[in-house]
Amino acid sequence: MKNLFCFIIFFISVTIVFSQNAKTIEIKGSTITKTRHTNVSPRSQINDNNVVVSPLISTAITITVENSTGYYVDVMIDNNYKGTIPAWGKSIITVPFHFKTIYCQSVGETKEWLNTGDFSSNTTFKLQ
Repeated sequence: MKNLFCFIIFFISVTIVFSQNAKTIEIKGSTITKTRHTNVSPRSQINDNNVVVSPLISTAITITVENSTGYYVDVMIDNNYKGTIPAWGKSIITVPFHFKTIYCQSVGETKEWLNTGDFSSNTTFKLQ
């Protein structure tokens, strides 16, 4: 029982330490210009073959996407569809360590958000 209690205290303290390192990035939306066959819906990009599993170490981090808009938004991480966030909602997503691109597009394909970089820590992305 004492070991279980010690493990729980250790787990909570590690969680608190790692959650304090999270940073917030605000992403401004832009209007999508309608041109023939250039804007591809993220839902058509769903690919179940992109799952990579590392047997020895954890190579994933969690990010938070906060949707501060009135749009339902599809989320893509490195060209892999991760789900849809409702208007004024938020979602916690598990993503690969050192992912490069977050791309979001309104379900009606009128707005889009893009941020690129080398993301290797827990981050909150605010869509505006």
